[in-house]
Amino acid sequence: MLPWIRSPYYTGKPNVKCMITHVTQKHELHDSTYWGPVMRIWGIMEGGQSVLLRIRNFMPYFYTIIPPDINIVEFRKQLDRDLTDKLTKRHVVPPDGKNKYIFNVEAVQKTILMGFHCKKQLMYKITLTATGQIRPLMDLLEKRYNFPTFEGTIAYTMRFMIDHKIACCQWINIPEGERYIVPKNKRVSKCDCELLIKFSSVLEPLSTVEHSYVAPIRIMSFDIECCKIGRGFVIPEL
Repeated sequence: MLPWIRSPYYTGKPNVKCMITHVTQKHELHDSTYWGPVMRIWGIMEGGQSVLLRIRNFMPYFYTIIPPDINIVEFRKQLDRDLTDKLTKRHVVPPDGKNKYIFNVEAVQKTILMGFHCKKQLMYKITLTATGQIRPLMDLLEKRYNFPTFEGTIAYTMRFMIDHKIACCQWINIPEGERYIVPKNKRVSKCDCELLIKFSSVLEPLSTVEHSYVAPIRIMSFDIECCKIGRGFVIPEL
């Protein structure tokens, strides 16, 4: 057997453990019940098999401060109308035909990291159904209503990794019963195994002390950095 041919993946394993190699994000329309951002985690299992985890239901969000004299329920409805009008003019409509952009508005206690204080204050966590809606809604809050916004510029993939305390080249575990093995005719990748996970909370980051070893990653190519002198071509020997 050639050294780069992997052994087949055994689907009867109770847990799936893999080392993260790459994290990306894409919107997917799985069925009539779900449309939204899907986190894609690419990794390598202990046996050397490649795996893609497609994780649903992790929605993008940011924070804002709304004056206490404003009715939050009515203000949310107004925001939804404003955002719908703004995105409709840009022809940004979910493929399922639903104009629901704001998924949730939740009151939280947070600390602003400006100034010399540790006091928490009332903020509102606004969760959206798509990553492309964050910037338009932030513009509405900042320019039309003059409300400050926080953490809206953090990349969706980075937000996911921070919230779940995971990092690249870290081992994670997916318990049995919390994953669905995608059949080959419905896969979006050429990985040996593809798993659909409904909720990101089931991911279990493993200790970097006990799992400090590296998965059997295949290195199929490498890059040579070359030095360019003057206006001529690069010289590999340098």
